[in-house]
Amino acid sequence: MCLEMPSRGSLTNLRLAPQEKRRKPQEGQAEIRVRAIGLNFRDVLNVMGLYPGDPGHPGADTSGTVTATAADVSHIRCGDDVFGESLGCLNTYNTGTAALLTAKPASWSYEAASSIPVIFVTVEEPFADIAKVKKGDKVLIHAAAGGVGLVAIQYCQFVGAEVYATAGSEEKHAYLRSLGVKRITTTRDGQRFEDDMKRFLQEDEIDGIDVVLNSLTHDDYVGRSLRLLAHGGKFMEISKRDVWSHEEMRNARPDVLYTKIAADQMMFEEPWRFNAYLQRLLKRVEDGGLSHINMHIHEGLENAIAALQFLQKALNMGKVVISNPSMMGCRPDAAYVISGGTGSLGVVSAQFLVEEGAKFISLLTRSGRVVRDVQDKWEWLQASSATVLACPNQQ
Repeated sequence: MCLEMPSRGSLTNLRLAPQEKRRKPQEGQAEIRVRAIGLNFRDVLNVMGLYPGDPGHPGADTSGTVTATAADVSHIRCGDDVFGESLGCLNTYNTGTAALLTAKPASWSYEAASSIPVIFVTVEEPFADIAKVKKGDKVLIHAAAGGVGLVAIQYCQFVGAEVYATAGSEEKHAYLRSLGVKRITTTRDGQRFEDDMKRFLQEDEIDGIDVVLNSLTHDDYVGRSLRLLAHGGKFMEISKRDVWSHEEMRNARPDVLYTKIAADQMMFEEPWRFNAYLQRLLKRVEDGGLSHINMHIHEGLENAIAALQFLQKALNMGKVVISNPSMMGCRPDAAYVISGGTGSLGVVSAQFLVEEGAKFISLLTRSGRVVRDVQDKWEWLQASSATVLACPNQQ
């Protein structure tokens, strides 16, 4: 199945349709069986026709199983469970840039893995490489109950920085408090935000915030946040609409380091740099500095419009994810046996099982020989990362 977008302007313009064709990977590409899609607000803006430029088809954050690669791709292979970016991935199968994919954390579900790639990069680049957030820094995270915000909180807690946060509903405030965030104010009222923050800073006996991670451009949130920023502070902008130009920032606060973060631009222009951030993500998971975030899971591509509408209303705490489960219920920890397995039907079935997530398959056979007309599929199975054994019947 696939989601078609005949025109932009409304989320209900999306149409579920059979996926009649699969695109063979060209140079530097890989095809995956999509198992989960992590939605970003960029996808909502895309479908609504509000995203600047041509963002292509919606969907990017994903996880799944590799089903085909171009000859020049060597870092992943068929049968691997991967995560990362595959642009336009609201399909059962999707082909995209292989450099944007890497091995999925083994302990994470497909859904959890799809929830994290672009938001990790959106936090890691400004915090680790630009602002160099460190122990003791005071960091203001706007919209902290969203996906980026929750990863940003984890980063600050990992390095020992102190978090000041904004969020909308009281439910979101309570959730942030459950994560250990103490200083929380609103995203809905600029004056109240500014008053609360001034009180927080006075009570904490500090002159100003060291780093702002901004995604709010309404009600003068940019100007108000700048007034809270200490001299020589860093302002990291991740919003896509109504953002300040560098000239505006220089005129208002020439002392501030101002950077616009665009992980999507990195995907297009520097895919291997993006991949390097995914490797950092894996290391951070190993080091205990990153765990998967809260998710709102909508099962099946048929529920994609509802998932996008949920995200559009900003009802989420964390990430909105569309799951696309195995059609065969395949599990990576299970073993599968196919009788008559080296015949045409058996080999075709084995390949389908691997595409659906199977990792261990035994093909029962009398002769032990693979029939000639599926030799290419047998070679695919042998080259894959799955364990597929032809087991001759000795009786």
